[in-house]
This record gives sequence, C-alpha cells and structure tokens, in this order.
Amino acid sequence: MPLSDPKTNKPITDKYELVTQAQPPNWNFKVGDLLHSNREMATGPWKGKKRGYSVRIEDKEGPLLVIAIHNWEENSKETRKLTQTEFVKLLKEGVDTAMRQDSNEIEFVMEGSAGDEYVVTASLSGGRVALHCNCPGGQRGGKCHHRDELLNGDVSALLSDNADDLQRVIEAYKATSLPKIKQEIDMLDAQIEDIKKRKKGLESQFWRLLEKGAV
Repeated sequence: MPLSDPKTNKPITDKYELVTQAQPPNWNFKVGDLLHSNREMATGPWKGKKRGYSVRIEDKEGPLLVIAIHNWEENSKETRKLTQTEFVKLLKEGVDTAMRQDSNEIEFVMEGSAGDEYVVTASLSGGRVALHCNCPGGQRGGKCHHRDELLNGDVSALLSDNADDLQRVIEAYKATSLPKIKQEIDMLDAQIEDIKKRKKGLESQFWRLLEKGAV
C-alpha cells in the first residue's frame, strides 16, 4: 500500500522508504505521525466516498505506540498498542493483514531441570501479554521458573531456535503492570530470606544459651 510521509503529507514511491528511516529496534515513529493507505488520501482534497485506511500514532505508553486505525469505507476506528517493530511489520504487511490477526503467539521450547521439554507460549495482542507454560507448575497456574527465566532474558535453558523473538516479548511485558508486581514479589522474597537468616541465628543463640545457662 502506498504511504505518505507524515511530515509533508506527500506520497512516497517506495513504501519501505519511511519504515527504514532508522535501524531497528529504534524506529523514529512519533506521536502525531499520520499515514494513509492510498495516494488520493495522502494528497487530497478528498472527493466522494473515502476508501482505505488512515493510521495515526496517538500516544505512547512506555515502549508501546498507541495506534488508531481508521477504516474509512466502514467508518470504523480501532486502537491497538504496538511496539515500534510491530508497527513497522503492520506497515510492511498491510493493515488488512494486521486487522485479521487477533493475536500473535510465539512458542519457546524450554529444558526442564530433569531434562524434560516444556513449551512456553507467549500471546501478544493489543498491549496485552500472557505467558503459559505446560510444565506442572504452569498447568496449576502457579510459579514457573521457565517463564521467569525468559522474562529475565535468560536463554540458557532455551532449546528452540528463536531467541531473537524473546526481546519482543520482553518489550511488551515491560509495558504492562506486571514488572511492578514482580519487583514487589522479589523485594518480599529478599525480606523473607533475611528474616529466615535472622530467625536461624536467634534460634541457635537461644538453644546455646539455654544449654550453658543464662540470667
């Protein structure tokens, strides 16, 4: 689909000219950038019934771009939250393709502590991030170190050849409320370990003094 330059609103011949203005993952798309799916919409004035799509970056939430996709033929508007890389993919593949995709799933095959293989499935859709693991802990909806390792960028147990996909998952994860919750969990874990050590030391002191005698 021909695109227009958001700065001049003039069409560009090569649709990859705009999307390759910087090296990934630091694309230069900014709030306010507006792109149209056909030359007539880009140059104007609009005559008759409008067809095609307009895509506008309305806001940013961390590493995510808040994208408004306006379907002029149906006069409908949809908002999506995408990373810069995902936005570039939308432009390259076309809005129609992106609109048909309800979610994007990535599977990571992980090696368990006993040598078993488990699959962590990451689902990314509209700024929502979900990770499911088919290990016993994951099946129960509890703590799972396979997911924890991946979210920490640890690929030492990764068996599948898709480590490059992990950064995309981590970017989307960091844009959610989950890292703040995880940070609090880690802080509490550290406090619990400290309390356990102090308790063990006090217990040892108590029984030692009780054995020797104390006033």
